[in-house]
Amino acid sequence: FPGIPGIVVIDKVVELAGKSVNAAEQMKKSNQIPADQRKATAVQLVKDYLTVANVEITPDIEKIIDGAVEAAVFVLPKTVVAA
Repeated sequence: FPGIPGIVVIDKVVELAGKSVNAAEQMKKSNQIPADQRKATAVQLVKDYLTVANVEITPDIEKIIDGAVEAAVFVLPKTVVAA
């Protein structure tokens, strides 16, 4: 599938989602954003990266971004919070 432009965009969205989730998590840890803003921040970072690369953010791309961010969050290492 490497020659299919849509697949290339999806692969890049998945890659950027992972990086954006890690960035948002670090921003939360350094008190730059509140915990409840992590997903919105990660989604916006992906959109910003794609916009800079001249990729049109269509409703379908937004769905892929949302799913990719959710998947990236799911694979984050789980942390134990002491009560």
